[in-house]
Amino acid sequence: MKIMITKYPNQELFTKTRDIPKDEIRSDTYSQIGSSMLDILHKQGGIGLSANQVGLPLNMCVVEVKPNDPKILLNPRIVKQSDATVDSQEGCLSLPGLYITLKRHKTVTVEYETVTGETETLEAEGLLGSCLQHEIDHLKGVLMINRLNTYHRAKAIKQLNKFSRGGKK
Repeated sequence: MKIMITKYPNQELFTKTRDIPKDEIRSDTYSQIGSSMLDILHKQGGIGLSANQVGLPLNMCVVEVKPNDPKILLNPRIVKQSDATVDSQEGCLSLPGLYITLKRHKTVTVEYETVTGETETLEAEGLLGSCLQHEIDHLKGVLMINRLNTYHRAKAIKQLNKFSRGGKK
């Protein structure tokens, strides 16, 4: 079975994922799914990928901002965020060819379960902080274009449609 990245405007991208029950986490299933998602991430040259981007309605994502430092996060949730914001230049594997600048919290604290069932906390800023916010948005059914005002969203969608037809940006 070949896993493909779900692309905009597929409605699965706008659907909130379901939490993984804690008593199921320790099965090999989620470790295998996470490994497959990391393989896709590497092949596509991305830094983050959520399960609903590969057609799975699960509250899990993978990130690898630093080479050889992959993270598989199950049921990730932001438990603390700074009031301060930063500009974040973002792209998305589900919105190929589109790059936009968004305001993101400067720092976030994310709590999640590992594939072994341990609860961990990750404090992040910079690229990792923005990546985590982007992926957790995906898991809530929110795409980066949903964070734009009406004018900029329409402009971004026009650019995305042009790119998908093979045109230049």
